[in-house]
Amino acid sequence: IPALKQRTQTLAGQTSLPTENGFYMCNNTTSTTTNPFTNLTNGTNNAVELPISVSTPMSVIAHTHNSPSNTFYSVPSWEDLDDFSKYMQENPTFVDSENLVFIVITADGTRYALTINTIELFKDFFYWPKYDIANYDYSKLLRKNNAMTEYYYGNPSANPPVLPKIKENSTSNSQDLKHFLNMLQVGVAGVDVFEVNSTYTTFTQVTYNPNTNQIARTNCN
Repeated sequence: IPALKQRTQTLAGQTSLPTENGFYMCNNTTSTTTNPFTNLTNGTNNAVELPISVSTPMSVIAHTHNSPSNTFYSVPSWEDLDDFSKYMQENPTFVDSENLVFIVITADGTRYALTINTIELFKDFFYWPKYDIANYDYSKLLRKNNAMTEYYYGNPSANPPVLPKIKENSTSNSQDLKHFLNMLQVGVAGVDVFEVNSTYTTFTQVTYNPNTNQIARTNCN
């Protein structure tokens, strides 16, 4: 879809705005589709909201983390993925999960594309008991809450307070990415992560090696 690159570049130019912006594309889109992209609407806290109905499953969902950069994450937020897990289970026909590309562009200058390689692992890591009543698994919920606390929310009531590993006001995008990848890899979350260059022509898969504390990069073009 040649227009997708241009639409994503346009979205990247909106990270300086005070509200999140985004769009989605359905999986029946072709190079001749008229108006292939639908803008996401703003909801609470100026964040974008996913649609309440779609004509066909979505295969691309993209949104920004807006300005100022020190109040938004340089990597996908916990809510980005946890709320998306909930959304998919509430609306199983809305998302083409096997072919989905989930794009996040931030005011910190980072650009990531995520894919789900194993949907069941994704739903297990970002676990919602209300969709698993017959097989409720407390260990999954505990693992989820521990990851959320360790990486994103910390424990401010502890003595001394425990800070999260990923912070909105972090000054190191690289460190944020290491923590984000480590969370997904340790938790076996079924997610692949790709860095995207500024022209949206190069995609590089990124993984984290905890033994060397380095990010490994594999060009996917």
